[in-house]
Amino acid sequence: MNNLPEITVQQLLTSACLLQKFILEQDLSLGRPFHHPKRFGSSFAMRFNIQCATLKDTELLAGHRLSMWRDILPELATCVTDTEERTIEWIREKLSLGKLVGFIAKTEEGQVAGSGCIWIREQPPLPMSQLLEVPYLMSLYTEKEFRRKGVARLIAETAIAWCRTHDYDRVNLDASEAGKSLYKTLGFKPGYGMRLQL
Repeated sequence: MNNLPEITVQQLLTSACLLQKFILEQDLSLGRPFHHPKRFGSSFAMRFNIQCATLKDTELLAGHRLSMWRDILPELATCVTDTEERTIEWIREKLSLGKLVGFIAKTEEGQVAGSGCIWIREQPPLPMSQLLEVPYLMSLYTEKEFRRKGVARLIAETAIAWCRTHDYDRVNLDASEAGKSLYKTLGFKPGYGMRLQL
């Protein structure tokens, strides 16, 4: 391999990336499962499939997002419930426009284990990016009985892979305290964001 011309090596790498992109897009198109066995230690743990969400999954994604907020802010549980209708409407609209991509993890038996979303948000021109859109990872939630089984990591890894295959150059997110350790292991770093509550 070392004796091959540089252009040939580059062509091989490009072909491999295109093949990976094709396989991922085929696996995730319109709910087709992406099969991914998670390995822990020396043995295989429970196996999960990842499917892309469709409009039929709107209420599932909304329910997971609301449950996520109830876990993060239990003192605002009533306020979270009050946002249910608006959350469903927002998710349905973004899915319809192609600005939200949902990833649903299921067991081999079809039981839902968790979900997460990529929201494609507009951004102004930036010196560190030529793109006018940026993916935002959001609403990552795992059903209680499937926690600590690698579901959140699998969803996040699949979402990041989707962003790569669609030629985005970064992924943004807001992390809860419980999620920070996971995101750090995936390569996320603190950014420039600050907030002022009015």
